[in-house]
Amino acid sequence: MSFSIDKGVPLPPKIGRTKYPFRSMVRGDSFFVPGKFCASVVVQMGKRMNAVFAQRKVVENGVSGTRIWRVS
Repeated sequence: MSFSIDKGVPLPPKIGRTKYPFRSMVRGDSFFVPGKFCASVVVQMGKRMNAVFAQRKVVENGVSGTRIWRVS
């Protein structure tokens, strides 16, 4: 099998968007996610943004979920 090399083909933009508002947060902000939440999302976004986030399982208004805070 042979592959041709192409020049000048633009790289498409990254699609790695998140539905959570991490990038809009400043220190002290938080948001609530009802139901189950994948903790690895918080770790990945913290590394990408060079920020520190904390998360705790909570019950708010009778709904179980996770609250995420930006701590630095």
